[in-house]
Amino acid sequence: MIYKCKNCDGNMIYHVEERKLYCPYCNSLDTEKVIDGKNACICDSCGGELSVGQFDSVVKCLYCSQYVIYKQRVEGEYEPSRILPFKVGKEQAKTMIRLHYRDKRYVPKSFLTQANLEKMEGIYVPFWLFDFNVNVDFRGRGYRERVMASETAAEQTLSCYDVYRNFDASFRKIPADASYAMPDKIMDMLEPYDYGEMEHFNPRYMSGFLSEIYSDEAKNFESRVNAKVQKDINKVLAKHLSSFKTVTPIKKEITVEHKGAEYVLLPVWKYLYTYQGKEYEYYINGQSGKVIGKAPLSIGKAVACGSGIFLGVLLAALLLLTFTLG
Repeated sequence: MIYKCKNCDGNMIYHVEERKLYCPYCNSLDTEKVIDGKNACICDSCGGELSVGQFDSVVKCLYCSQYVIYKQRVEGEYEPSRILPFKVGKEQAKTMIRLHYRDKRYVPKSFLTQANLEKMEGIYVPFWLFDFNVNVDFRGRGYRERVMASETAAEQTLSCYDVYRNFDASFRKIPADASYAMPDKIMDMLEPYDYGEMEHFNPRYMSGFLSEIYSDEAKNFESRVNAKVQKDINKVLAKHLSSFKTVTPIKKEITVEHKGAEYVLLPVWKYLYTYQGKEYEYYINGQSGKVIGKAPLSIGKAVACGSGIFLGVLLAALLLLTFTLG
């Protein structure tokens, strides 16, 4: 499925700022017509062969750069309930990454060039959003220290208390990326997203971006989210016990009840940079502009800077020696 312009037959893409389908060839807005592909492996625009992965739902033709949406992968069981449209456009994403690394002195010259940043691609990443109800039942002994001061000495006493805490907590929309191709730690670091800006799913938002369907069922990602919930609930429990100097647990039961999962698409910009045969990956939250990735190091720049510092110190030493000897 391709969104074509009725005026010039160009591939229409979603315009982040206008929030409409836009034709980059004749600058038209909302003039689309839908072309359903006859052959899933052939581009309907140029006839070129499409490279389609197992989970791809949108691909970009390598020959004519048109975006092809696979209708059968955005319908039925693969239809997301909601989508978070890109809020950060490509030019803004370029600015974000330049600002993020502007103070890095030893990055290669080509790292932030327009030519390389133009290769950046927007991707709708599949996520499962989980809901949980949690009950915490805790018993233990808490100790509080008390110091009684007098004119001559200070007396320290330690009081022991039976501690009981039982409370419920609800966790809503805890995310886990559902793509095996995406690095889980990086996807976690891109959080948070404002889910209040999500829209009911419409494939129009996908034109101009790559996308995938979920790589596996929700239940196979549940353990990852469970770990997040356990970590957060332990922080809540620690806050409940913060009035004690120390606490010795006797019983600690955390019951997690899974209440369901929602399949959604969230926006991510990906920039792949190759330097001296090594690939570096950078990711940008397509809603907030948050940048994640380690800056590449140019050994030449670092050595040149080090040499400059050494020569400067050597020159200063020679001048001082000359002055001393008259």
